[in-house]
Amino acid sequence: TCNICTSQPSLNPSKFPSSGPSSHPSRSHYPSASPSSVPTMIPSSLPSSSPTMIPSTSNVPSLECQDDKLQEFQFLWSNKEYTHTCGTLFRTAITPKQIRTRCKMVDLNGVLVKNYCFQTCNICTSQPSLNPSKFPSSGPSSHPSRSHHPTLSAQSPSMIPTSQCHDKNLQELWFSWSTSPTNCSIFFKSATPQQIRNRCKLVDTNGLVVKNVCAKTCSTCPGTKPSCENTNQKFLFPWNSKKLNCKKLFKSASQDVIAKRCKFVDKKGLLVKDFCKETCDSCDECKDSGVKFKFPWNSKKTTCKKLFKSVGEKKKKNRCKFVDENGLEVRKYCRLTCGLCN
Repeated sequence: TCNICTSQPSLNPSKFPSSGPSSHPSRSHYPSASPSSVPTMIPSSLPSSSPTMIPSTSNVPSLECQDDKLQEFQFLWSNKEYTHTCGTLFRTAITPKQIRTRCKMVDLNGVLVKNYCFQTCNICTSQPSLNPSKFPSSGPSSHPSRSHHPTLSAQSPSMIPTSQCHDKNLQELWFSWSTSPTNCSIFFKSATPQQIRNRCKLVDTNGLVVKNVCAKTCSTCPGTKPSCENTNQKFLFPWNSKKLNCKKLFKSASQDVIAKRCKFVDKKGLLVKDFCKETCDSCDECKDSGVKFKFPWNSKKTTCKKLFKSVGEKKKKNRCKFVDENGLEVRKYCRLTCGLCN
């Protein structure tokens, strides 16, 4: 139509080259042996079989792997009014071990550091695609999505209540006597009540107080009863002119001696185990004492069980006010029966 057809090429090549290039490119159904120096103006309809070595340019910014600069962490050793960010938390971390240790830390709100300090903790995943997939994933993502804005669906709260009291088993605890870390589950395995109370007071090499990390086991969750400890109450006994506190009274005492001294009642009628609960292993113990006591009008000793056997509520109240020969009220011995537990 455009009258630019040329005559058919000869089957035999000419002896001499032409003086200039042809005015129109030759047409062939086979690719040339070597690439042309000038790119084609029209892209190919099929993709290349191998990727290019030079990245393509795009006006769409890539999603970089960065630490969440707005996420704040609250730790026990820091001031209550001061919170850490990824930047401040890792500012003094010099060695890879220090970085790894801090990445595994869980703050007072149960926030795992590495889930927000992606770049520093080197847990970045591949970049997400710009187009959503047609099918849902088979399982949840390994890291939480990041958002600096609250959800707008305020009228649709979560149906699952937030656990207020739990042990942070993801938090590793390091102690000088061990070359490997431990956690709450392992640390308190097969521990007796006395051992649990002792271990809850320990502080690991990173400054983590065990009772704050293992709040459920150590009964230090908000709203729970206070921890079981010896008080500073001083006792004065008839055989000693000096006042003694729990520490002095039980210093270097064997287990048998401790059991006996816990039953002591001082001149003021104070029962030792009510004030030295940790040593006497009487924490949160609300029961009547098995101690025998005697009244001035009776030559035989009695116990709470005998004194209140088959008595009505009115007599019970009256007998709780009785005072024994040592000047101690009955209710000090019979705490449960006399309603002094709370």
